[in-house]
Amino acid sequence: MSTPGRSLPGPLWIGRALVAVAAVLLLVFPVVSDDIYYQNIFDKSVKQKAIFGELTYELTEKWSVTGGARWFEYDRHEVDISYVPAGMPVWDPDAGPIDPDDGEPTGQFVGGRIESSGTDSDTVFKFATQYKIDDDRMVYLLYSEGFRLGGNNAARAAATGLVPLEFKPDKLANYEAGLKSTWFEDQVQLNVSAFYMKWTDFQINSDGPGEAPFWVRGIFNGNDAEQKGVEINGVWNVTPNFVLEGSVTLADPEFTEALMRFMLPRRLFV
Repeated sequence: MSTPGRSLPGPLWIGRALVAVAAVLLLVFPVVSDDIYYQNIFDKSVKQKAIFGELTYELTEKWSVTGGARWFEYDRHEVDISYVPAGMPVWDPDAGPIDPDDGEPTGQFVGGRIESSGTDSDTVFKFATQYKIDDDRMVYLLYSEGFRLGGNNAARAAATGLVPLEFKPDKLANYEAGLKSTWFEDQVQLNVSAFYMKWTDFQINSDGPGEAPFWVRGIFNGNDAEQKGVEINGVWNVTPNFVLEGSVTLADPEFTEALMRFMLPRRLFV
């Protein structure tokens, strides 16, 4: 036989049920008295296997070309355990289902043991050519690729909606042209290079808005970015015991697509 009255909405019922379960757990398995309030245990392992090679062919005595490739695979495993206080998972009042009555989150446990595993693989290439002007000077062109592994952010920060739980790998394409030279019987060394770098799914480490707690931070993919510039470095052997070194880099980094930051929060922190 049913009892008349308003039933609890699903999300609110779930939130209150979690609180009741936590209370029962405290009664059955009380937290041991400890001076430690917050505890975090983080363990990450990355295993990599790769096959790579490079070949240089001399077209003439002064001109050569180089090609190379690298295939690799990463196996990533992470364990993140958070307790507040020590022995209890983190309760976040700003997470969990939304109460339809007041539009506020009902809260949920976002700590405890979070385990994540993933596999990423790719192939990167390198092509270069160089021309020896003489025994002291050489010019070159270079194309190379780079790769950074993806991963996970803290589950507690991701529960706010401001930080993604996972971020993807990003990849770099680098174009470079330059001069490597020595002058005045090796007394002066001068190297000049111009470069253009193109990032895909560029990884950015950032925090939440100004009113967010300190722990709301993580890595997210910021679409595509590029950087172009010039680098100059030199060495002057003034005497056998006195050497001057210097370098200058002029760069112009920018995002080439609109930067999609974290998702909008469900509520502002106060």
